Amino acid sequence: MRKNLLIPSIIGFIFVSIIGTLSHFFYDWTGQNVLIGLFTPVSESVWEHMKLAFFPMILYIFLEKLWLKEKTPFSTCINLISVLIATFLIPVRYYTYSGILGKHSMILDIATFFYSIFSAFVFRYVAAKKGWQPKHCWLFYTLVVATAVAFLVFTYYPPALGIFQSQP
Repeated sequence: MRKNLLIPSIIGFIFVSIIGTLSHFFYDWTGQNVLIGLFTPVSESVWEHMKLAFFPMILYIFLEKLWLKEKTPFSTCINLISVLIATFLIPVRYYTYSGILGKHSMILDIATFFYSIFSAFVFRYVAAKKGWQPKHCWLFYTLVVATAVAFLVFTYYPPALGIFQSQP
């Protein structure tokens, strides 16, 4: 069973890392296509960079379900939690390290992205290995849908809060 958990986890980490990294550039590569901008960063804000983990993880989980079909050892609820972990670790780590240092660093920004994805896939692996089945899965569905809607709305109508402002 361990191999059945490890291979999709490694593939997922690599897939999300590559697609997330490339999606940083998709908006500009497509001539700032409005539709592409809904799913990829349109600015250098922390909020927009959270999309680098969120949408590629959703895509990977969807593709993994098609690939593994009923044989997937990862419950939908564990997958939803992992999406939230990857997405929200980005601002937590960014504001933690930049608060301590008093500035941000591109190297640490990139490390934050990979660390967040890695943490999500480690969580997924460990939770599935232990056979953990979270209660109140509806809550995680709700949070993921609310996050997706917030990304779609706030992409072009961001509130006047620091997380939505481009970082220097």
